[in-house]
Amino acid sequence: MTPNHQQIVDAVLTAMQRRVHELVADCQRGTMLSEQPLASLRDSPLGGHLAAIAHYAEGYAYPYEGDVRASVSFLARCLYGDSLAARGFRLPPKWQRSTVGQVVHAALLRFYDQERPGQLLTVTDLRKLFGVRRQTVHQWIDDGLLFAVYRGDTPLFYQKDVTRFQQARTHKQQKSVN
Repeated sequence: MTPNHQQIVDAVLTAMQRRVHELVADCQRGTMLSEQPLASLRDSPLGGHLAAIAHYAEGYAYPYEGDVRASVSFLARCLYGDSLAARGFRLPPKWQRSTVGQVVHAALLRFYDQERPGQLLTVTDLRKLFGVRRQTVHQWIDDGLLFAVYRGDTPLFYQKDVTRFQQARTHKQQKSVN
């Protein structure tokens, strides 16, 4: 792993450890967790998934079953998970510009470009498909209704995610008519 990526991974692991300690202290007065050395944090499931994303972004093979999206989902749930929803998470605005967001999106772009070529749609494609304005598409991203993969500041959308979104939207519209 490049030194820059290792620094990003270590910063995320250290920040997560601090946050977990805060949560435990706030929820269980008097309970203190022991500090884990960085090597232990790197060996944790979160450390493994972060390393897998960084390595994949660097061009190495994905080490786990499935594909890099599994590690991205794990990371997103750990960092931004909705504790009341089994699989839900909500990424903060402009997350793709953060250092960890840039690594994640680099890995996702590599995956879609190499493993699912030609299946990323643009905002213009979605505007035409749904007959909506550009701002509506961006609002769907902000509302967490569509997941965008970013190439720089340009959002791109996986065709299957768009199809699922379209089906859910159609189902909801049909339900409201009945």
